[in-house]
Amino acid sequence: YALCDARVIDVRAGGWWGKAPTGNVAIGDGIIQLECLTDAGPFKTGMHFGYGHAEKAVVRVGQVVKAGAKLGHAGFANAWHVHFMANDGSEGLRGVGDQDPWPFVAYAVARGEV
Repeated sequence: YALCDARVIDVRAGGWWGKAPTGNVAIGDGIIQLECLTDAGPFKTGMHFGYGHAEKAVVRVGQVVKAGAKLGHAGFANAWHVHFMANDGSEGLRGVGDQDPWPFVAYAVARGEV
């Protein structure tokens, strides 16, 4: 689910790290990335948020989503989960984080947005 109002900037079913941990890119190597469109709490316009192991995307590149919007499903890489990554936007579409993602998750949960 989107943690903030954002634009979808990347949707890949495979190729997040160049290989699937499970050996099958259909069940664990996807990524969905968002560009933040709001300044609220820890969120700043232009930040990027990546959801690694995200599969079966229900969004497309260029789409604008509201906080709480469903993006896709957790992928299977040893167990069902996603990696949530936050960065200032300077990482491009690499799918990496350079910031602790917890403040963003806590803020969105506290506001009832996810």
